[in-house]
Amino acid sequence: MNRQQRRGNIRLVPVSINGKLIQVNAAAIAKGDCTPHHGQTAAGVKVNSARSYDIGDSSIVWASDGAPATSFLKTDLEVFAKQKLEALGFQVTKPQ
Repeated sequence: MNRQQRRGNIRLVPVSINGKLIQVNAAAIAKGDCTPHHGQTAAGVKVNSARSYDIGDSSIVWASDGAPATSFLKTDLEVFAKQKLEALGFQVTKPQ
């Protein structure tokens, strides 16, 4: 589902809400409504560019300001994050 579609000057991203796929104009989402992802990596590299917005069963992600939006199912992001963190040596467990 990580695709984009252009209609004129509007960039639409697909999101899943209650199992139904709809197109969302990501540019209409205010930057202030998004969750910023700032911090440091385990190697000490500062990161302060990515942001996301949760909608339905999906997350819309921007890699940086001005970057095109992309969407992912939250379940896909959960598995992706777990596998990437484990590959870096982190132990990831389900919360109690």
